[in-house]
Amino acid sequence: MVDSEEWLEKAVHGCHFKSYDYSEFSIQKQIGKGGFGIVYKAEWKACGLPIALKQLIIPMDEKTIQRFIKELKNLQKVCKHSNIIKFYGITRDRGFYNMVLQLANNGDLRKYLKINFSRLEWTDKLRMAHEILDGLKFLHKNDIIHRDLHSKNILVHDGKLLIADFGLSKDETSKTSNASVHGMQAYIDPQCFENITYKRSKKSDIYSFGVILWEISSGKPPFQSLNPYGIIIHIFNGEREIPIEGTPNLYIQLYERCWNYDPNQRPELEEISKKLLDLSRKENFCTNKFDEFISPKISNSKIQLSTNSNNDYEKILKQPLKFIATYSWNTF
Repeated sequence: MVDSEEWLEKAVHGCHFKSYDYSEFSIQKQIGKGGFGIVYKAEWKACGLPIALKQLIIPMDEKTIQRFIKELKNLQKVCKHSNIIKFYGITRDRGFYNMVLQLANNGDLRKYLKINFSRLEWTDKLRMAHEILDGLKFLHKNDIIHRDLHSKNILVHDGKLLIADFGLSKDETSKTSNASVHGMQAYIDPQCFENITYKRSKKSDIYSFGVILWEISSGKPPFQSLNPYGIIIHIFNGEREIPIEGTPNLYIQLYERCWNYDPNQRPELEEISKKLLDLSRKENFCTNKFDEFISPKISNSKIQLSTNSNNDYEKILKQPLKFIATYSWNTF
């Protein structure tokens, strides 16, 4: 039987990815850690180009290798789009494979909003929304579902937004369902919390996009005062974030449709694109007053939490679907 390292070697070469010698790069510092491993800032010596090296360091079982190869193939398929991170190829160091990626000089969207939000006009926010949408439309056009879209997987380079991190992405034709919930809880399609067999779809990405639209309007992460356990219960109970004062009414209506509990009620990307274009017209740029809104609530069963379950937090993080399915809850 071929061992995992040899299997990975054959898979990489079989896909004809561009390959570079590791000595062509000068490592500068670690800048992140993700599901697959460590991300380093480096320089391409020959041209002085700053790049990111994403290193695969977790145990290489066949399933992990398949996910890694899938991420490479999906990136290679779509990376020429101006709103998707550029993928230059791969390199290898001491047996570890590294993805050679564009380095986004403004960090991720969450960090960018934290630093720059006070300077952003609504024209800037709408442009940002358009750029994410354009990248997402290109993914879906190529039958790729991201499945983990959130503000830390959207990078910013010279002010332009780039969709990144395809570690959970799948072809639309994939038949794999969710055996467990991966990703950042506030952005995950709530159908995943209720149905262990639910297969994330393009409409799941649209749900995530709706949450990101709210985040662009607020400048802060969704449900930032809650822990991951609390976020899951909050969303499952039908709670959503409150609109921010000064947000255009049409923009609020749009993201509320995107994060609708029912996937069939979420708009298509083309309709979202049209609505965002409509928003840029002056006559449609009416904003809300803060006191017009109360916390949005979506009709759904509620979970009644006990007050003495100290292990709930660990349970729901390890097996959120099983936890929700088996937890003692009351409808009221």
